[in-house]
Amino acid sequence: MLEKNMLKVIKFRLTISFVSCLFLFSCVDRNHNIIYYQYKKVVVTRVDIDGASRFYLGKIDKFNIRQDTKFIEAKYSGFDAIMGAYIDLSNSDTIKVILQEGLFKKKNNCNDFIVEDYENIHFINWRKKIWGDFKGVVFVSNSLKYEKKINKECKSKVKVRYPSELDL
Repeated sequence: MLEKNMLKVIKFRLTISFVSCLFLFSCVDRNHNIIYYQYKKVVVTRVDIDGASRFYLGKIDKFNIRQDTKFIEAKYSGFDAIMGAYIDLSNSDTIKVILQEGLFKKKNNCNDFIVEDYENIHFINWRKKIWGDFKGVVFVSNSLKYEKKINKECKSKVKVRYPSELDL
């Protein structure tokens, strides 16, 4: 009789654990942030997924991303991880990503972007030269509030559509 009760208790605990896991994973937000950056006719799409941002050339949505789609990815997961870069959309032939902080990698043989990692003094001089007049340059960050502040302050002419502004 005692063994039967123990089996019932174990079965009950396993069932509760299983149901709890299902509930936990079903509550995970599967709607990732999608942000569009556009300057003239050039569009870069950003998709934020769990501590990473993926940048694609062209306007895409989460439903038409194929496995072989080329992109660059910035990872910033962890306690003190951050991501910051400048995307220069002023030349439609070469989209430059100038790194400030974070780990950026090209995926699927991506040749759509040129990733520049300037030495500190060169980066400071480059940024000083464009500060206040970004024109076709946009600052991107894992902190959207900070991103908006910098782009407004520096008069970026890149049109940005954030998730709250998209027709969902």
